[in-house]
Amino acid sequence: MLHLKRVFFYSIFIFGVGLLFTFTHSVFPVTAQDALEAKLLQLSDTMITVRTHYYAVPGANPTDNSTWPSIALYLNNASGYDGVLDNSTCSTQNTGCGTPNLYPEKKIRGNCGDHWCIAGNGSGPETVVLDATIPVSQLIHRPYADTDFIVTKLSYVFFNDYWNPGTTPPTDRDVGISKIEIFGPSNQLIESLTPATPTYLIDRSDNFASKNNFYFDLGMVNIEGETSGEQSGMVLAFDKKPESMQSIIDNNSREKGMWLLTQEGSFNAVSASIPEKIIAALATTQAPEPVVPDPEQPLLPGKIAPQVVCKPETGDQATFTWKHDPQAVKYILRIDQQNECINSTGTTVPWFCGEQEGFPNNTGDQYHVVHAAGEKAVCNDTTCSVTKPILANTTYTTASIQWVLADNNTASDESRIGLSESFSCAGSALTPLRGDFTGDGIVDIFDYNKLVARFGQEDCSVNLMGPSCVIDKEDFTYFLTQFGLKRMAQ
Repeated sequence: MLHLKRVFFYSIFIFGVGLLFTFTHSVFPVTAQDALEAKLLQLSDTMITVRTHYYAVPGANPTDNSTWPSIALYLNNASGYDGVLDNSTCSTQNTGCGTPNLYPEKKIRGNCGDHWCIAGNGSGPETVVLDATIPVSQLIHRPYADTDFIVTKLSYVFFNDYWNPGTTPPTDRDVGISKIEIFGPSNQLIESLTPATPTYLIDRSDNFASKNNFYFDLGMVNIEGETSGEQSGMVLAFDKKPESMQSIIDNNSREKGMWLLTQEGSFNAVSASIPEKIIAALATTQAPEPVVPDPEQPLLPGKIAPQVVCKPETGDQATFTWKHDPQAVKYILRIDQQNECINSTGTTVPWFCGEQEGFPNNTGDQYHVVHAAGEKAVCNDTTCSVTKPILANTTYTTASIQWVLADNNTASDESRIGLSESFSCAGSALTPLRGDFTGDGIVDIFDYNKLVARFGQEDCSVNLMGPSCVIDKEDFTYFLTQFGLKRMAQ
């Protein structure tokens, strides 16, 4: 009897301890995964600028009238994510490997629609700097919910190589990348990657080396991502076959000072340092409380404020980027040089309130209607981005975004319109003259001929007006207002 009582006592004791263990471990502790998830949620809408420094070697191709290299930029695509090395082969059918269309939602829209034109202004090799603005929710990838491993993979696919040994000198179009910079809000530099950045394969003794890896995956591709008789979509840029893989040692990247693509394929920067430094620089220790919507109020979009990134060096263009609300079918972008105006109801508002498309007055204000979907879309699933000409070294009071829903319901007061801070884009000693495509300081017949040659085509380097880079009558109308003007030395 005593033995049975002892067993019963021990059982109750063990059961009680088990309950205590379960309670304390399921309620009180906060794991590293929980903390990471809170920080990612907190930063999900924060816009990050990825600034890429390109080295472009032109080569005129008479068959399609193209001259400069083009890049398709993919984010977090085609990786087994077995650590930052990303060295799984596609023989195990990892996500993204060998997919012809490469998941279009992972392609980052560029200055030429769905890709990036790395175009210079002259006839020789040039350095071109381009910015892509991406929300943290898209930039940082967490492949495994049960770990705190996070990664960012940038894949630059060179798809329009052209080589003709029959010309003098031989035509050989190339593109290289000398630096990738990561900026937070207010142009806060967070990370900078170059060929000299320590990597695991070369600098194993460096504690930082395991945070980044760079490699090339070469093969003939095309921008449509579809299989044809000559090219196999985008498959060969992500198939990881040993004969097509190239390390930065094979590429002599450090000796050249750039990651150089002399043939079609992808350059891949796989980084754990980018997401770690973004979180360290921008996340606070406590995630914000969730917002509970009022069931009695209509679920309309809130304020959507644009972020402004100036074109480096010249300052004559700015890229306006904002979070896309899926309810919106259009947006109104206003760029304001004045402090305020009086709208149709007699109310003084802190933004330009004209309704005439383009440049409706001579104060420098701009009014643009841009589309969230369709042929002229400037938005993807998460982000909208459009580049507009501005005056360098000029202070703009604000840029604002006003959403428009499918039923034409739109924001009409200050509580629904998102405003940027004032901004000014610094230009060089000689501010470029709009319409001076040849760079000789005067808008003349040579510039006109260049514009005519691109009529009906998409070319951001000569675009003057409109929400897209397709050259149309609006560009010619504006060009005529500039014809004969000369650039004044400053």
